[in-house]
Parts: sequence; C-alpha cells; structure tokens
Amino acid sequence: MSFLPPATITLGGGWGTNGEYYSHTSNGHYELTNSNGNYLGGKAIEFTDNNGALTLDVNPASNGAGIPDQFDKGTGLNFTSETVVAGDYIKLKKSDGSVKANFTVPDFYTGTSGGGGGTSTEETTPLSTNTATKKVFCNFW
Repeated sequence: MSFLPPATITLGGGWGTNGEYYSHTSNGHYELTNSNGNYLGGKAIEFTDNNGALTLDVNPASNGAGIPDQFDKGTGLNFTSETVVAGDYIKLKKSDGSVKANFTVPDFYTGTSGGGGGTSTEETTPLSTNTATKKVFCNFW
C-alpha cells in the first residue's frame, strides 16, 4: 500500500469560505494556501503514514504560529495528533474552541482528494406515469 498524499485538501467553513485550501508541499505536509496560490505561513497540518495507519498532526514543528491548535474528528474530543481514516470529518480549531475550517480526510492510499463540508442533492426521476419515483442521492466531496 503506497502513501499517496493528494495535491490539495478542500476546506469548508471559515478558511474554506475565504477560498483557502491546503496544498501538499512534501511528504504529507500541507500549507494553508489562499485563492491566489500563496502560502499563508503558520497554519500547516501534516499527515504521516505508519505502516498503513494515518496520523494527522495539526501542530507540526514546522508550523510556527500553531494555528490550528487542535482538531476534533467528530467525537467531541480535541487532539493535536491522532490516528485518522479516510472519511473522518475534521474540524480544525483554535485553542479557544472556535472552528477555523473543516474537511473530510481523503484517501491517502489511492490519491483520492478530500473536500470540505460538501453538499448533498436529491433528484426524483419518474419511473413511469403510474409508479412511484426513484430517489438518487449524490454527495459532492
């Protein structure tokens, strides 16, 4: 199983609303990047692979300013470093608990990119004039 960090991680919420995203720089290290492609220093995150176990570190030594300070992966508990899996919904937080951004952990072993909050749409398509409708749900991550 190869460790294949995606080129970008799309963000939802605060930073994502501003058009910012995480850009892969090297070996699982990501820098917050603005919509013009410029790095916004001091806001790095890092993913590491340990024999197929993926760890997210939101305060790597190279981070500088230390924002985000912690993250929540849907358990209500805050971490600075913790094992995550593809599909985990991450909230990046400051020390006061305010959420700066969110994203879904991408698959680092197939190279599939992850996304921010995402949207869901429902489409109904008639099967015939005398039958019920079929519902199709799509998630855009």
